[in-house]
Amino acid sequence: MRELAVKGYYLPEPLRAEISGFSYSVHEFPEQDAVMRVEFPVVTPRFLEKVIAFLKEKKAYLESLPVATIADILDRASEQWLDDTSPKKVAAVEAISLFTGFSPEMVRESIRVEHLSSRRDDLLRALRSELGDPAFLDGFHYSKERGCHSKATGPELTAAIFSSNIPGLPHLSVMRSFLVKAPIMGKASREEPIFPPLYAETLKEIDPELGNCLAILSWHGGDEEIEKILFNHCSVIIVYGSEATCTSVCKRVPPGTRVISHSHRIGFGAVGREALNKKAAPGLAQKIAYDVSTFDQFACISPQVYFLEEGGAVSPKEFMPLLEQAMKTQEQKAPPARLNIEDAAVLRHLHNTYELRELAGENVLMRAAENLSWTVVYEPLKEFLSSPLHRFIRIVPLPDLQDIVNYLAPIKGYMQNAGLAVGEERRAEMFNLFARLGVSRICPPGKMPTPSMMWHHDGLPCLGEMVRWTDAEMF
Repeated sequence: MRELAVKGYYLPEPLRAEISGFSYSVHEFPEQDAVMRVEFPVVTPRFLEKVIAFLKEKKAYLESLPVATIADILDRASEQWLDDTSPKKVAAVEAISLFTGFSPEMVRESIRVEHLSSRRDDLLRALRSELGDPAFLDGFHYSKERGCHSKATGPELTAAIFSSNIPGLPHLSVMRSFLVKAPIMGKASREEPIFPPLYAETLKEIDPELGNCLAILSWHGGDEEIEKILFNHCSVIIVYGSEATCTSVCKRVPPGTRVISHSHRIGFGAVGREALNKKAAPGLAQKIAYDVSTFDQFACISPQVYFLEEGGAVSPKEFMPLLEQAMKTQEQKAPPARLNIEDAAVLRHLHNTYELRELAGENVLMRAAENLSWTVVYEPLKEFLSSPLHRFIRIVPLPDLQDIVNYLAPIKGYMQNAGLAVGEERRAEMFNLFARLGVSRICPPGKMPTPSMMWHHDGLPCLGEMVRWTDAEMF
């Protein structure tokens, strides 16, 4: 049996002597003939205080770097993670796949998608989009609009509570913190503790002193003694997690602390009748299948349902065989995640239910893989139904796309990402409708898994939320 030893943490070298002990989690994977042991430092209040004090001292180093230099370092890190042959990525793909159940192909694609939009030009464009000019981070800079000199200052220390649902995602919080010249203390999820330390190691190899500006530890979520110390020292906290997790953090931070929370959100797609023509339909099916299959629907940007408008040359029901074939193609390119017993039971129950409804003559249609790796259901609905995930997509026919509001208005506030295919003459109408529903991103089908750094994540200017402005007026 193969044995893999993994570090579930990252610490600057001077802090490693402060570790008082370790805990270990051991995970066996009989089907892969492997066992993994993940090492975590014991996080005590005294130890955490030392880590925080060390990181705060590194604020001066970040302030000394031009923001363009920081962007260059982050770009070089992304370049390495886009290289499928790099030893670190090869090791990460194997370990993350074993640990999470995602297929190696999906882990590789997830990391590629996350770092594809994390290049130098993307980072600087994002700063220009939210701050006006990256130069405001380097010192006082004249603003013609304000008629004064202004400076944007990032926090003395950022805290980040990482998610586990998308391999490679935690680097986003690290990049945002460094771009506003703030050290960062990250909490790795016990459900995916592998990527964040490896990404930190990459930064250290490129710029050792920058590698001293972050630490990644792990403790059981909700440890109030530990988290009180962390929250009291950080003026900005980035948290990914369930709605309960994000609400809990917001309730426990000191007054004046800014919490940038990313909790549960829902993605969907909408296709107008004009896009359902015989020439475009096969390509559209491939794009929708990519939206559904990437991240196995575990991302908040993944679609849980696609609404198709009736009246086109290809009806929503006629679209089903095209989507079925496209889902098969995506399964071959990137196999789905391993199913646990509970998830498999849910999917089998749903499959049996739809088969019985079809036999009873109801207006439903299901096409699914025998191994439960994907499911496509055609079903007229009266209300929105969430997906059980694992590439389970409902196709809901609508007489008019405007009717979509009847399904989505009751869950307003949870909308995230919308894949939209309509004629140019209808775009403004649909854009405004989705904006009223609280959608934060609209893109063509096939682009849902690949937002740019310029996207206002959850409708927020995430970089802009992290800085404080000082304006020096001229007398």
